[in-house]
Amino acid sequence: MSSSKRHFTAVIGNKEQGTYVSSSPSSAARKAVSKLCADDKKRKVKFSIRETTRDSNKKVYGPYIGYMQKLDKPVELEGRVIKYKPIAKLDKKGSKMQGGKIIGRGNEGIVLRIRYDNIVSKLIKIDDETKIRNLIELENKLNKLDPTGQYHVKMIDSRRIIPSNINNIDDLPNQQRKTLKKFDPNFEIKYEFGGISFLDFFFPKIKIDFTNNSTSSIFLKNILYGLINILDGLYIFYQNGINHNDFSEGTNIVFFIENPQNMRMIDFQYRDEKEVKPILKPRFISELNELITISNYLLVTLFKKSKSEIEYGNLSAENVEQEKESIKAKIQAKIDELDSSKP
Repeated sequence: MSSSKRHFTAVIGNKEQGTYVSSSPSSAARKAVSKLCADDKKRKVKFSIRETTRDSNKKVYGPYIGYMQKLDKPVELEGRVIKYKPIAKLDKKGSKMQGGKIIGRGNEGIVLRIRYDNIVSKLIKIDDETKIRNLIELENKLNKLDPTGQYHVKMIDSRRIIPSNINNIDDLPNQQRKTLKKFDPNFEIKYEFGGISFLDFFFPKIKIDFTNNSTSSIFLKNILYGLINILDGLYIFYQNGINHNDFSEGTNIVFFIENPQNMRMIDFQYRDEKEVKPILKPRFISELNELITISNYLLVTLFKKSKSEIEYGNLSAENVEQEKESIKAKIQAKIDELDSSKP
């Protein structure tokens, strides 16, 4: 499924209104606002966006508050004069936070999976205002470098939170509410839910049957395509001065079981600009080695391949693009081998 040709519909109440082709739910929401407010530029609309792309999970995003914002200066575009631009903001429901369940916890944050909206809310506690600002700047830069979210799970919203926000969370088990209150987060970042991590996959709650050679071969190929996608994304971010900095055991690489080739990265760790340049290349090489470890684990442990079947050799920092292309070629060779093998 191409990320540039996704299909969505707007949902108001129980009614679906219009079809929108876009690269992301947020851009589809803006297109919906343009249509819904076409005859009344002062109108405000509350709606959700449901994906209708073939073979997608038909997720619902939002709700959004939409309206047309008048431009300070009209813009001429292809013979038309544009006086307004569509605005679609996630409805934050005042101080109330949406309910869900805790699905993860790290040193700086608790991850809450929001029910119904397929949203992940990362609640963090960082007292350093500069660090918060730098974190949001990093997320904005990642979104700018990867606007369609092909390589990373995009930030869709962020805000400061206070204790009363936690008290007002809907539909949250009491023990988890106590955990959140004790953690006392002060900032929230929202992302689309990106699926399970490699750690979840290696120790799955949902067992996958690999006894069917045909099924396992297709799944493995798609997993390897996903690793190639991560490889390309890592290099694009590296070229723009960004390492992931937290690839341990693949915990921050996520995918959906039904669509593993659409593999993406989450939880990039900010590093101060003064630290970046000396370690940029060595960190990139380290991240390539993490992908090697993951692919080896997949092939040797899960798919019973011998270690000699996929061998990369020792990596150096002499020519990182050459190293990246070498690994990519060998993963592709394994895919071609699976294509040519009989079930």
